[in-house]
Amino acid sequence: MKSVRDIVKLHSDMGLSIRKIQGATGVAKSTVADYVKRFKELDLSLHQIEALDDDALRLQFFPDVESVVVSTKAMPDMNYIHQELKRRKKTKVTLYLLWEEYRVDNPDGYGYTQFRVYYRKFKKKLNPSMRQTHLAGEKLFVDYSGLTMPIHNQRTGEIDIAQIFVAVLGASGYSFVHATHSQK
Repeated sequence: MKSVRDIVKLHSDMGLSIRKIQGATGVAKSTVADYVKRFKELDLSLHQIEALDDDALRLQFFPDVESVVVSTKAMPDMNYIHQELKRRKKTKVTLYLLWEEYRVDNPDGYGYTQFRVYYRKFKKKLNPSMRQTHLAGEKLFVDYSGLTMPIHNQRTGEIDIAQIFVAVLGASGYSFVHATHSQK
């Protein structure tokens, strides 16, 4: 309701045009025109509008808008659904099958289309990424990779296991890899 108050103040106190109010507030020109029209129809002064709290101002400007209806339907457990879809052993698991299981537990729950919409929204939030910038020469990341390689001795035929050491420069991504007999 702050934008309504700002628009009314700019129109009544400063006498700005709709286009100038739109430029000052960043609100669409059609919305500014609608708010100014509603303000004129209400026949209230600026002092009366400033005295109203947000709920009363909303009722004055938008009396025909009903309050938001809160859904009483049970929200599916999206973590469980995602884990079930991700498992490789259960190749026959589909989103539709999981929705059917959800509907068995919640007969008045969401339909399949809304279920898919909520799952898609959940999935978008899963892999947030953050760009990291490193200055040249500032960081060097080192570790053993955890993978091993067999080394065959041609003379004796013995097979030894080599540990893989990896170092990467942060800024350039330049990599260094070296096989050693142990991590010592």
